[in-house]
Amino acid sequence: SSDTDSLTDTDTDTDSDTDTDTDSDTDTDPIDPFTADLPVRGGCSDLTAYARDDADTMALHVSVDGLVEEAYDSEGTSTFSFDLSTDTEVTVRYEEGSHLTHYTCNDAVSEEVVVDRDWSGIAGAVVIELTPTSATPEPWHKPADAKITLTDIVFESSTEEALKLESLVLEVGVGWFPG
Repeated sequence: SSDTDSLTDTDTDTDSDTDTDTDSDTDTDPIDPFTADLPVRGGCSDLTAYARDDADTMALHVSVDGLVEEAYDSEGTSTFSFDLSTDTEVTVRYEEGSHLTHYTCNDAVSEEVVVDRDWSGIAGAVVIELTPTSATPEPWHKPADAKITLTDIVFESSTEEALKLESLVLEVGVGWFPG
C-alpha cells in the first residue's frame, strides 16, 4: 500500500516587505517539518493506533473507545466517520520527543517516554474501517484489521505553530490487548 504523509505549517508572514507570493496569508503552504517519515505502524486494544519514525522521536496517535466491539456486534466490516471539530470521542495527537510509543500497546515498560512538543487534532476527518478477523472472539481478544484514513487534520499546540496533516492512511491490527 502507498501512504501519503504530508504535514504543513500555517503561513504567518509578519515581515514588512512586499509579499510577492500569490497565496493569501490565511492559506497553508506545504512544508515537511519531519526529518523522516512515519514508517513504523502499530495498533491494539479497542482502539489505539500509531505511526512513528524509526527512532520513535516523532509519533502520531489515534484513539477511540468501543469501535472494535461495535464491528464484532455488526458481524462484518464497519465504517465509522468522525469530524474532529465536533466529535470528541476520537483523539488524534502528534508528538516529538523520545520513546514516544514505548507505552503504546506494550505492558513491558523499560524506557521513559519524553514528550518535548505536542499537538492535538482539532479539525479534520477521521474515517475508520474495521474488519473483524476472528470467528471465535474472546472478551480480551477481538482482533480486527483497521484502515484509518486521516484527512485535513489541523493540529493545535499551546506552545508551537499550528500544523496541518493533509492525508495519512494507517493499516494496522487492533482488538488485541497487551498483557
